[in-house]
Amino acid sequence: MSYPITVVGLGPGDPSLLTLAAEAALESDAPLFLRTARHPTVSKLDESGRAYDSFDAFYDEESNFDILYARIVETLVSRSQTTAVTYAVPGHPLVAESTVTRLLQHPAAHVKIVPGLSGVEATYALLGVDPTNGLQLLDALALEGVRINPALGALVVQVYNKRVAGAAKLLLMKFFPDEHPVKLIQAASVPGAEKILEVPLYAIDRHPELIDHLTSLYLPPAPAMGVDRLRDIVARLRAPNGCPWDREQTHASLRKFMLEEAYEAVEAIDDEDEHGLCEELGDVLLQIALHARIAEEREAFDLDEVAEGICDKLIYRHPHVFGDVQVSDVDEVLSHWEVLKQREKEAAGELPSSRLGKISPNAALAYADKVLGRAAKARFEWPHLNDALAKVNEEWLELQSAIRADSASEAFTEFGDHLYALVNVARMLGVDAEDALRQATRRFISRFEAMEELAATRNLAWDSLDIATFKAMWNEAKQVTRC
Repeated sequence: MSYPITVVGLGPGDPSLLTLAAEAALESDAPLFLRTARHPTVSKLDESGRAYDSFDAFYDEESNFDILYARIVETLVSRSQTTAVTYAVPGHPLVAESTVTRLLQHPAAHVKIVPGLSGVEATYALLGVDPTNGLQLLDALALEGVRINPALGALVVQVYNKRVAGAAKLLLMKFFPDEHPVKLIQAASVPGAEKILEVPLYAIDRHPELIDHLTSLYLPPAPAMGVDRLRDIVARLRAPNGCPWDREQTHASLRKFMLEEAYEAVEAIDDEDEHGLCEELGDVLLQIALHARIAEEREAFDLDEVAEGICDKLIYRHPHVFGDVQVSDVDEVLSHWEVLKQREKEAAGELPSSRLGKISPNAALAYADKVLGRAAKARFEWPHLNDALAKVNEEWLELQSAIRADSASEAFTEFGDHLYALVNVARMLGVDAEDALRQATRRFISRFEAMEELAATRNLAWDSLDIATFKAMWNEAKQVTRC
């Protein structure tokens, strides 16, 4: 059997703001525990002679808040096995009070909440801010991983000390400008102790005289950042008074730019250029934002729907991460992935009319590789690599025949067949044909540029060089570039 744990809110700090219900709970005969005695309202208990125990010693002993809160909860639950307990916390019991949240989740705890005025309401009054106009309430001890919308502004509570303020500052500067003017608020509602100081966000931990257990931080709304800022800029560009070029773009007209930007991102990856990759991914993201905005104007979909769609798809296709499916290796992951993709298509009524299924038209070599791979899964492939090589030779002879016949149309067709046969060989060898050709092209560029440097170093006129000199310089360039 366990007895009730009555959790009482001590209010924001002014003893006169303690509620009647809270006063009655504090006057009961149950043993009284305080999360901290470092709170102005506790003076009222001292004046009345009310006995209590505080957990301040736990704070002095523990630097890890998770361990600290766990100790407090276990102490209260253990005591409640023999008697009813009163537990008093600053402000409101359900506003940034982790120990209360944990008590409510504890299977052996029977919790009764006695509300109190929180420091949040007192801060609203001090600042003259109406939270219904949009305001995020944040805990300085739980900012890690939180997505913050700077357009709404924020009130950050529990800015306990300089270390907490410094950590909070770094996380907040991901969403607000470093120079954003913010307000440090100390002791809201406590007569004679209230203080407000406006400082740049980057400097909040440089004012230790204003930072203690009664300090909070107010950040007024700021311009959007990141993806939200991009969305706003694209909307402005597409608006009637925006950019004439952006306004006239369509999905079709932007098609080539999507391809170009994707290839430039791939080039940055090949160059192992992370700075360049960041820039090129931005260009790709712009294309996504433009297409989403065009669709939004037609009420087809918007950027959020694009993001939600891929989120749902990722969760569905990763049951081994977001569900209880067990996988042993990457091959099993890929096998599950294909099965789930097929189920999605069947659920959407997208039954394939061919064993090849629907294949997106990638770049030509990658497109051919994917088609050949699908055909192989349908058991339509050469049984041995030598057969595929023989097909390459056969297509090469047919191409030569077309060239001798001086037939441009036949040469076009036979050249395509020859390339297609080569891609099949690449697939059977486990070589990515698209990447192989891209890297071969990059090698050519590197060697060609090396040849140009050799010619310049030797004061050779490029336009006067013959084929024999070019060959010799090419071989030198191969040695210089080592690729």
